[in-house]
Amino acid sequence: MEVELHCTGRADGSCLNRQGEGIYLAAVHGPRQCPSRKRDYEELSIGYAFRPQGKNQKRNEYLMRTVLDHAVDKSLFPRNQITCNVQELEKDRDNTAPAVNALCLALLDAAVPLKHMFCGVYVSVEQQSAEKESTEKESCSFIFVFKPSLTTGGDLIGTVNNGKFTMAQYEQALTKGKECCLSVFDFYREAIGKKITNALSYGLSAKNLRKLEKKQH
Repeated sequence: MEVELHCTGRADGSCLNRQGEGIYLAAVHGPRQCPSRKRDYEELSIGYAFRPQGKNQKRNEYLMRTVLDHAVDKSLFPRNQITCNVQELEKDRDNTAPAVNALCLALLDAAVPLKHMFCGVYVSVEQQSAEKESTEKESCSFIFVFKPSLTTGGDLIGTVNNGKFTMAQYEQALTKGKECCLSVFDFYREAIGKKITNALSYGLSAKNLRKLEKKQH
């Protein structure tokens, strides 16, 4: 997983995420004043769009809207809105977990108040074909979205799947996903920590430079 934060100048927060064979760019605009026709006087309005459009677009958008409603603290910005856009630059099979991770880091980069972080984990399960004569292996896949948990490591807040599976396979994949989400959250903390350190270093350097200029005058 390789990320670049604040990579687009026009967005309030952005993240370019290279993860596996997939590359996704997420950009967040806001919070900003919402047009009166879309205004919610009780809480923040959230817009989301995923490009390019594909056969699984509606499913992915439903998952992301559910996750955003769960994670963003909307009560702090009534009558305002944020707009979240995710662009798929390179596709990795049916794995859109990198898009989930790019969006969370873009929200953190934009300093949007969150109730909790979230991350996406892709788990694929291969299984023997039901036909005895067939040697081909069928596969099913899951995208799990977790929030941090002190007791379990990660609590499930959303999921989508492709293919047929048994409940035993689902439970096995979920356990594997929970194990993987811990390393993703650690990576988030490291990435945001580097950003803050660089910002503080830049600010300190600028402050020292102004002091030096005053002494010279």
